[in-house]
Amino acid sequence: MSFIDDIIKDETLRREHFPVVEHQIYMAHAGTTPLPKAAGDALRLYADETEVGQQETKEQLERVRETRERAAQLIGANANEIALLGPTAVGLSLVALGLDWQPEDEVVCYFDDYAEVTTPTTA
Repeated sequence: MSFIDDIIKDETLRREHFPVVEHQIYMAHAGTTPLPKAAGDALRLYADETEVGQQETKEQLERVRETRERAAQLIGANANEIALLGPTAVGLSLVALGLDWQPEDEVVCYFDDYAEVTTPTTA
């Protein structure tokens, strides 16, 4: 059983990994989201390291490599096919720019979707 399977089935595990549920009910939202505990811990570690000048260390690069491998395993890809980017809009823009668009191409999207989602393919 995978971690995803475990966390879906086990409320105690979900509560452990998502501290926000201790004080509120949270409904997923694409624009903003509370961080899982592991992500918050990783950000704090990175901030502590970079505050004292430790940037792009061997350990940090190893964590990036491990993250790419885990993401690849999660979706059935190879680690070299995984790119870690900032906002979703950046990723969508990169994908849109990488396509060989032709004048007759059509884009189907949700009418009220976020502009950050639709602009890269409709501009």
